[in-house]
Amino acid sequence: MNNELKISGIVLSGIAAALILIPIFASDTTIFLTTENGGTPQSCAPENGLVLAQNLTDLCDVTIISPVSNQIIQYNGSQWVNVNQASFTNETTTCNNIGSGVILCAGDNVDIKTVTALSGIQITNDSNTVYFANTGVTGLVASIGISINASTGVVTITNTLPESTVCTNQGIGIQVFKDGNCNFRTLLGSPDISITQGTNEITIDYNGTLSSESTVCTNDGHGTGIVCNGGNVHLKGIASGSGITITQNGTDIIVTSNAINESTVCSGQSGNYNIVASSSSGNCTFKNLVAGTGISLSSNSTHITITNTSPEDTQCSSAGGTSIIKTSSGGDCDFKGLTAGVGLTLTSNTNDNNYKTNFANGTSISITGTTTQTFTNTAPESTVCTNLNPTGEGIYVSGNCNFKKLLAGSAISLSSNGTRITITNDKPCGDLSDNNGNGVSDDICITGEISAGTGMSLTVSGTKVNTNFVNGTGILITGSAAQTFKTNFANGTGVTITGSTTQTFSSSCANTGSGEAVCESSNNINSLIAGTGITIADTTGDLTITNSGAVKICNAVADGGETTLTCTFSPTTFKSFVMKSSFTSTQADTWVLRFNADSGNNYTIRSSTNGGADATSGATGNYATVTIVANQWYHYNFDCKEPLSTQEKHCYGFRVTSANGSANADARVEFASKWANTASVITDTELVRTAGTGTMTAGSFITVWGVSQ
Repeated sequence: MNNELKISGIVLSGIAAALILIPIFASDTTIFLTTENGGTPQSCAPENGLVLAQNLTDLCDVTIISPVSNQIIQYNGSQWVNVNQASFTNETTTCNNIGSGVILCAGDNVDIKTVTALSGIQITNDSNTVYFANTGVTGLVASIGISINASTGVVTITNTLPESTVCTNQGIGIQVFKDGNCNFRTLLGSPDISITQGTNEITIDYNGTLSSESTVCTNDGHGTGIVCNGGNVHLKGIASGSGITITQNGTDIIVTSNAINESTVCSGQSGNYNIVASSSSGNCTFKNLVAGTGISLSSNSTHITITNTSPEDTQCSSAGGTSIIKTSSGGDCDFKGLTAGVGLTLTSNTNDNNYKTNFANGTSISITGTTTQTFTNTAPESTVCTNLNPTGEGIYVSGNCNFKKLLAGSAISLSSNGTRITITNDKPCGDLSDNNGNGVSDDICITGEISAGTGMSLTVSGTKVNTNFVNGTGILITGSAAQTFKTNFANGTGVTITGSTTQTFSSSCANTGSGEAVCESSNNINSLIAGTGITIADTTGDLTITNSGAVKICNAVADGGETTLTCTFSPTTFKSFVMKSSFTSTQADTWVLRFNADSGNNYTIRSSTNGGADATSGATGNYATVTIVANQWYHYNFDCKEPLSTQEKHCYGFRVTSANGSANADARVEFASKWANTASVITDTELVRTAGTGTMTAGSFITVWGVSQ
């Protein structure tokens, strides 16, 4: 619209210059007078008719002072005077604003209706352009190629994808455009009109002798026309766009916004987070969405996408005791139900489960307390036990009737029933037979007290009591009346026995091997002392030496060219393993560490690089992985725990990446890995290439130590 108004201004200016010489447009105050004799006019108001003047100066209202070539005459309000011509030859017409709005023309001889700003519209102009601004319409939505800025109170609508058409001269006359992307009509001259153009302007001159103005002003556009009072200019129409209504009256063209009374009200739904910051006068301000921890935001032209970047990965495990976990997978944990057993009641509440004992008072039992319960015997045992005969052997010991057991000795047998214990003498008096064949009676029948003295030579009631000793290990007994006890030792390997009364045992210790000497001398043996990682256990006849520290249980070294390196060992009693590996490859490959050739998704890894934030990888096929730089060495060190074969295996360790040169620090990655296998013990670990074409360099190795707990 602004371009149309600019062009209209140019046309008006040119046409107005051409019309200035048309006599019919002279001021109504002009009077044409002459004198009869060519001298001073007879009267400026003759009574009869109109007298023609021979010279301009003969006219009463014309004053010519020192005329020069190309001057024109111009009415100054009281007289016609000679003046220099301005932009156009003999042009003296002024473009009038006959309304009360902003003037549309820059200067011509046509009176143009003004454009008046109503509510919501602001109109400004400069020397060539009239500008319309929407100041009261809200709720405008920018579509593709349009941006809207209302920050200063004036709504500015900008075409961010302007039309790129190249301008061409559509007519056959002289082109009226300098540059731009619109096709303009050309201006055509006539026998009475000449058109010339410079770099920045077009000059239209009237060079004819038209006696009267007969041009009709028409609207060449499709909108509401700018209606002119006269002239020979075709004006483009003003078309109403979206939200704009154009009306006209006798003096003005009125551009009205249809959306002045914007009544939009924004509000949030009850009970939810309200994203509306404010809502006033149809303007809605919304709160920004800020991504919190584990949330990312993205948007396009139609929607905002909120993404959970840290999805649920909860793993449930039992901290000890009987596990209540049934399954744990994909962040979901299923727990076993709880069933109340004997003496317990179980109540399920909204936030907790309530366990209570369900004991009832039994016979002679009183239960008190709610948090801590006390069991009281209301009829305690009152029995008192004593040994009735103070001179005999008491069978009552102490306490609430604690009795000694009865053991049957030689020739004694014991039996019992529900009421009594029977003690029976299996060798009654009178049975003095020699069952052992040693010439003496096996048994002694004593009816009174007997006291055995040294050598046990005792006569009771005329009966001789003899000892019944037999040879024991290392003891030799001789004699019948008086018995002699002697040792019965013989020289053993490495031991010599000398002496008859006092015997001396002499060692003949000798070191026969090439190792550490056990014998200090022929008679002295060195003690064994357990050093670090060694335990010594002394059992009957044996000393057991055990390595209680780390034991190398496997070692695998690459010859070069391998894509897999496995360190295998037999199942052991070790509960902890130290695993070390150093390797490199000829290409930039991916290598992983596994247990027992298990490549399934049975591992979980938590790692941190150079002290950075933790990263996790669940349900993966290894307990460590790396994509290497060719011919750069990588070193692993893991401490792995295997409490039971039925429990998951946990490894903690790190990887160091060698960086050559003193100026380059090595890189490190810390690991906390898990093998979720509860059916097998660890019997091997392997280093496997999973991507790439390189092979292992000679000298790469895996070593495993078993560590006792």
